[in-house]
Amino acid sequence: MVPPRCCAGFAPRDLAGKTMRGLAVDLVAEVRQLDRRIAKAVGDVEAAVVESGSSLTELCGSGF
Repeated sequence: MVPPRCCAGFAPRDLAGKTMRGLAVDLVAEVRQLDRRIAKAVGDVEAAVVESGSSLTELCGSGF
């Protein structure tokens, strides 16, 4: 796993620091994965709405 840029300059020497850095790298990876899953879900919903011919996206406040 490639560490995110925000952790690139941080090289802890003690066990607690190394553990915290590892947790930060894992957390950033999880957030990136969730961002990709959300983007895919949004795209899937938008495609389904367009395919159905619905005018849902024209409603104010529908989130699209």
